[in-house]
Amino acid sequence: SGDGRFIAFQSHAPNLVTGAVADTNGTQDIFVRDLAMGTTSLISINSGGSDSAACSGAFCGASLEAGSHAPAISEDGRYVILNIQEGYLTNAVYYQKLDAPGAKVVEMLDDWDARYDFLGNDGETFFFKTKLDAPKERVLAIDLKRPELDNWREVIPQTDNPLESVS
Repeated sequence: SGDGRFIAFQSHAPNLVTGAVADTNGTQDIFVRDLAMGTTSLISINSGGSDSAACSGAFCGASLEAGSHAPAISEDGRYVILNIQEGYLTNAVYYQKLDAPGAKVVEMLDDWDARYDFLGNDGETFFFKTKLDAPKERVLAIDLKRPELDNWREVIPQTDNPLESVS
């Protein structure tokens, strides 16, 4: 996070958390370390609230049994973003609120229809660079309160030349 409080990471280690939801699946999981509180939380749990091993299928709930996940913390420290991918052309994006105890992982972009690169957020608006309907890329804004495709806003349109760098 921007203030350095949170760190998101991926690990196969089974001994990073204890308590109600222990890491028992023997595979990679996503964790968030809160440096201010000295705690580590398991993020990759299934929709039933238990370790992702209690789930079947590649992406059941927030189960992370395959692919690369590249976790990130939003600049404001309110969200952990999970970039789920198998290959390079498409991905899914999930998020979890860090400032809401017990919050579930939300499957935000789960259609595998394009590549979405998280750029940042302004409160509950997330910004993504994407190739969705734009082979040379564009930037979209998605409001978490109204995440349906019809509500997405184009911030930087595709042009004749590729969009090379956005921050």
